[in-house]
Amino acid sequence: VNGTSPGPTITVHQGELVEVHVRNASVKDGLTLHWHGYDVPAAMDGVAGVTQDEVPIGSEFIYRFVANQVGTYWYHSHQVSHEQVIGGLFGTLVVLPKTGGSEAADVVAAAHTYGGTKTINGTAGDLKVPAKPGQQVRVRVINTDNGPIETWADTPFRLLAIDGYAVNEPTEVTDRSVTVTAGGRARFGRLRGLPA
Repeated sequence: VNGTSPGPTITVHQGELVEVHVRNASVKDGLTLHWHGYDVPAAMDGVAGVTQDEVPIGSEFIYRFVANQVGTYWYHSHQVSHEQVIGGLFGTLVVLPKTGGSEAADVVAAAHTYGGTKTINGTAGDLKVPAKPGQQVRVRVINTDNGPIETWADTPFRLLAIDGYAVNEPTEVTDRSVTVTAGGRARFGRLRGLPA
């Protein structure tokens, strides 16, 4: 998507219009974009053969919807998705609240396996989040693979949301991993930057 995998992260605030122009330059089977876990009008859902025809090579389609669900989501091709998603045709969507900023470092971590190599945001190895000592860190984990993954942090954390739904009264977790199911999302917070 735009020459990268994962494709660009789309970050918007609640209530803003999301407009994505898709031009299929080279995907021979055609493509569509499905907004995974996000409620959009049926005509914008991108399920090839059901809510939309595929976008063939040389054609274009404009996805347009209002971002009214806050949370962490992802988009991927839903045309021959078992091949196209594995091949890396996906990206991420973050919808922030209308108001109320945070001083936390906010990082997306899209987990994907390319040809047997496990990656985060397209790079093999651990994800290191730059943060000032004591600064809160929010990590948005998205599992783009077709099997579960285990996620963890080297510091105590709180599991704030699963698949776009807030966890009621999250408590601190130490020395445990969290299973993120295939296609699932988890938002972790209250991690603290380590002393320099």
